[in-house]
Amino acid sequence: MGYNTKNYMAQGGDKWTIGGTLEILPGATVTGLSADPLLPAILAVYEAQGIKNGASTNKQKGPAFKTELATAYPECRLVVTKETMTVEGMIKIVYDLLKDKLNIVKITFTSGVNGATEEYEPKNKIDRCPLCGIALNENGVCPKCGYRKH
Repeated sequence: MGYNTKNYMAQGGDKWTIGGTLEILPGATVTGLSADPLLPAILAVYEAQGIKNGASTNKQKGPAFKTELATAYPECRLVVTKETMTVEGMIKIVYDLLKDKLNIVKITFTSGVNGATEEYEPKNKIDRCPLCGIALNENGVCPKCGYRKH
């Protein structure tokens, strides 16, 4: 049996052949694919080339992390993102990573002539030193300059 189209469903419906372009429109979803089909191959190249874990002189290795927007593979010095690496994308990724650790009110990124800023509502009230801006400890003392809150 021959087909006269580039895209067709096989008899029985359990296989699609795409010989043309598959266009997935906004709002559509695709399920059943691995998160990144190229990632295992990329990590294998790091291993095969002997660059996994870096040079013995490089002791700077960040922590592994996995969020909705990014996953870090520190042994390969690699971060895989689901967000486009624009200044706007970097703001989203950094905010997602740090929102539960810091009381972020503003993030600005610049790259060459590109720049973006995003402002957020503060989630916590943090007492800060009026002299240097560092957060006061639980006793109301600045750990940097020694200022004491009255």
